[in-house]
Amino acid sequence: MEEVRKVSVPKLDVDNYDTWAITMELALETKGLWEYVLKDLPDDADDATKSKDRKARAEIGLCLEIHHLPALRIHKTAKSLWDALEKVYQEKNQARQLVLNAQLINLKKGLDEPLIKYVARAKHIRDQLIAAGAEPNKPLLTLSVLRGLPAEYEIVKTQMQTSNQELTLESIESKLNIVEQNIASEEQTPRTEKALLSGSRQPQQSAGKQAPRESRKCHYCGNKGHLQKDCRKKLRDQRHAGSSQNQQGQRQPQAFRALAAMVTSNGDSWIIDSGADRHITGDISKMMNIRPCSGKDAVTIEWGDGHAVAAESVGDVMLHGVKDADLPIKLRNVLFVPTAKHNLFSLREAARAGAEWNYDGKAFRITKDGELWATAKASERARLWFLQPLSCIQSSGHTTPMAQALRPSQL
Repeated sequence: MEEVRKVSVPKLDVDNYDTWAITMELALETKGLWEYVLKDLPDDADDATKSKDRKARAEIGLCLEIHHLPALRIHKTAKSLWDALEKVYQEKNQARQLVLNAQLINLKKGLDEPLIKYVARAKHIRDQLIAAGAEPNKPLLTLSVLRGLPAEYEIVKTQMQTSNQELTLESIESKLNIVEQNIASEEQTPRTEKALLSGSRQPQQSAGKQAPRESRKCHYCGNKGHLQKDCRKKLRDQRHAGSSQNQQGQRQPQAFRALAAMVTSNGDSWIIDSGADRHITGDISKMMNIRPCSGKDAVTIEWGDGHAVAAESVGDVMLHGVKDADLPIKLRNVLFVPTAKHNLFSLREAARAGAEWNYDGKAFRITKDGELWATAKASERARLWFLQPLSCIQSSGHTTPMAQALRPSQL
């Protein structure tokens, strides 16, 4: 006689209906009783059929927790009992889906949470949605994971969100892992220079001399080698907290908040801004084809310190590309904002012009039509990326003969 393997069925409790229903079905199938759950018991059923139905009902009842037993008094057939339990949990699953979707929308990476655990949390919510009878929205799932990342991932987030490629949780996870590794490697590298966020430069050390290493312990992170005022973990936590507050309220461009507190950089430097929607300069001498701001160009820029200022003019800026004057690049519709301390290069504006970029946490390359336009160099003292060697071709307010002859690429 063929041996029938016994199926272990967990008792139906509050939140395990989906698992219980599958295993209960298998158990009834092995005993030849599942058919009595699928169809109503006929009024003229013979004694053998009624006996089988009672047995199926009893098998279901024995796999219920005590708080479900009252249903046995009401429902006298296997199908009636099964349908009643299914209805209760279908209604509960709808409420469960709402809760899970809310968790997905509010998903955020913990300050010291490894990326693999953060993504695993998102996958767990996805699996719970499937178990609750919902088909997860894949783009929403991916976007929720990206939105929940801290400021250190801002550039790669913008890269992915403006990409023409279809994004899946699996495809972004591998790229984010590379960025996480590079961020961790960078944080382990000792630096003598303090963050630009302090708003002032540190005195330069004499050639051949090195500042003595701090022997006291930081009261913020507990590690030796620096004080709390220089703690990089504290600075990272503060940036993360500021990012979370802005996500809950009105979101401001990330680079604007940081740059508002920094010293002025080289006038020809262009800093990659992952949050700005437009290219911005504070030096009108760099611009050509200058015109008043009107229509979509009549915008107000809000800096990170809360100060807001309207763009005064709009025009074009000519830059040297990676091959210097052999490949000039024209930035179109650049906003002139007198209070801007830096020239800001908008990734979003570049994407609208057809540019693509690749960023892995270390290297940054901007291309268009398969041709390299620019690379970026990271600041040694802050997570800023300076395009190189994109220096400006000075303008007197009109297109120069050199720019006209070279037919520059437009961005």
